Amino acid sequence: LFNNMKLIIIDRDPRDIISDLSINNALLGVDFNLNRDLDKYITWHKYLRQNESKKALKINFENLILNEIQTLDIVDEFIGEEPLHNKFDLYKSKKNIGIWKKNLNTKESDFIKKNIQYEYTD
Repeated sequence: LFNNMKLIIIDRDPRDIISDLSINNALLGVDFNLNRDLDKYITWHKYLRQNESKKALKINFENLILNEIQTLDIVDEFIGEEPLHNKFDLYKSKKNIGIWKKNLNTKESDFIKKNIQYEYTD
């Protein structure tokens, strides 16, 4: 179907993911909603990422927002097309970085950081 297909994966701080799921009541089942089962969340998070393609470009959401020009340069080089600069208003997304600070306690945040490898930007 596609010749030279390219995949860009934009991943996000796992603490913000769990916070966003919690805020939107979109968590992983009733037991998780009631108990905030971090082990279940970590298992789910890792499962979704275990088959990522080596041929895909993986970038962090936080880098895209906070280091927009450098990150879009990487995307431009990967795609091999015209530059993407000035085609997005990424500033609006800045408010979605660090929402975990209002939703997780220190123990929960540290537990996630210990169990999920990610380029954290605390």
